[in-house]
Amino acid sequence: MPVQAIIEHGARPSYDLSDETGVLVHKLSIKPTREYVERKNSHRMVAYVRAENPRISFEFSGVIVGDSATGFADQHPGTAITALANFQGAIHGFSPTDGKIIYKDPTRELSDTDEPQVSFSAEMFPGIAPVAP
Repeated sequence: MPVQAIIEHGARPSYDLSDETGVLVHKLSIKPTREYVERKNSHRMVAYVRAENPRISFEFSGVIVGDSATGFADQHPGTAITALANFQGAIHGFSPTDGKIIYKDPTRELSDTDEPQVSFSAEMFPGIAPVAP
């Protein structure tokens, strides 16, 4: 019997990361945010806060799949993302079907001792309406 590369025991938790196109995802950070406008009163204390411009960002890092980079391992920054495997349902009130997701800040790391790595972010802007055909 040949040696098995991976041996697993038990059931995997349901919160595991999903791999994205061209990337074996090792780490994912999700950050929902807004911009805040504050107004102060005569005592210089914040008396009014308005939270606006909601968005959610995803920061991925992982191993590039295969011998040549494809998918998110080689996408041009600023291009639209049609779907993320790790954003299939609502997260923090954000729905993947609203707005537009933009691919940002890719970094490729190569080493002669480690597997090729990639990190990138994706930011979803719910206020961007789809363009009519």
